[in-house]
Amino acid sequence: MARPRARYWALGACAATLVGACNQMLGIDDASIDARLNAAGHGAGAGAGTGATAGTPTTAGSASTLQGGGGSGAAAGSHNHVDPGAGRNEGGNAGMDDSHEPSTGGTDTQSTGGTHATSGSAGKMSSNSGGEAGDTSGPSADPCDDYCDQMQSECTGEAEQYRDRAQCMKICHFFPLGDDEEEDDDNSVACRLKYVKKAHYGLGAEVTAYCREAGPSGDGKCGTDCEAFCSVMMEVCTEETAGPNHFESAAECLSTCDALPPAEVHYSNTDPAVSDGNHALCRIFHVNSAAMADPEEHCEHAMGITLCQATP
Repeated sequence: MARPRARYWALGACAATLVGACNQMLGIDDASIDARLNAAGHGAGAGAGTGATAGTPTTAGSASTLQGGGGSGAAAGSHNHVDPGAGRNEGGNAGMDDSHEPSTGGTDTQSTGGTHATSGSAGKMSSNSGGEAGDTSGPSADPCDDYCDQMQSECTGEAEQYRDRAQCMKICHFFPLGDDEEEDDDNSVACRLKYVKKAHYGLGAEVTAYCREAGPSGDGKCGTDCEAFCSVMMEVCTEETAGPNHFESAAECLSTCDALPPAEVHYSNTDPAVSDGNHALCRIFHVNSAAMADPEEHCEHAMGITLCQATP
């Protein structure tokens, strides 16, 4: 009986040894104590947790919202499916702990996460910039805009003062701005704007009279005809643009204009008697034309040579 019992124990010991060797080869018993496998298991847990929290950081959420939604989550998921080990390691890097420090895995996914955050920030900046660039509402700071809008709408037909809005804007910028809080009648934009606003509430001949006073000549209300003429003449007809057909000084311009006979008509852009006659209104008409096109020709008329001829 001793020999069979000894043989039994020997076979049992051998079997135990074989089982232990097999378990060691398969890693069954060592899984709980092997530091490498334990670390790998920890990485897997971190990766699984990252998948749930990838969308939760503010920057990742912003990127997901602005870049079409869920982009960051899809990227994290794609890493987890390429290689199980790499997925666990990269997944651990994608998340941030409570202190906002990256977890202790590799650095590749850290870079990917940074890219998503940067994209989100860029999206926000583009959105804000677009809003600011597109926000152009509000009144214009240029009083000539208001003046020319009203001149175009109120002064038509025989009361028309400018060929078009472009000419109105061009000539308006040659006049002093003036003070719209003052009631003084002078050669200014403010004075002309005041009278064109009155035209809106006028009727018949009253509208025409207001338009003339608001027009380029001022019609004796907003400065004199010659003040209006020389404001434009000194800027448009210069030695560079018109050769000899210019005045050397504003004083020379005013003294020459003041010596002209008074006009027997009122200023209008449609009256042929305005553009051909020995008076200040003819000169205003042609210097306004010179401001828009061909100053060499029209400055000659504004100087009193042909059409606005001062002498035979």
